[in-house]
Amino acid sequence: MVKPFADAAFAMNSPGELSPVVRSKFGYHIIRFDERRAGVPIPFAEVKPEIVEQEKANHRKRLRREYTNKIVTDLEYNHGVMEAYARSLHPIPVGGR
Repeated sequence: MVKPFADAAFAMNSPGELSPVVRSKFGYHIIRFDERRAGVPIPFAEVKPEIVEQEKANHRKRLRREYTNKIVTDLEYNHGVMEAYARSLHPIPVGGR
């Protein structure tokens, strides 16, 4: 649940109560409170495949970000080296000529 929706939903206590209009990134909502039930724990075996896939995706994103950062750093370094080398071959004369 997104925060604005959850805040409004959990602020209500009386069955049949309606929330004021709630705005979230999904749109506008009016929530009706019917009842509050205790949460039921989900066995790890049921959620393990989803968690594993999520962590694999996070790992791929981290590796991709690290690889991209390395390429950018190498390009910036090499660009500076190449500029210095080019200036050493063709120095710009003092005084404009």
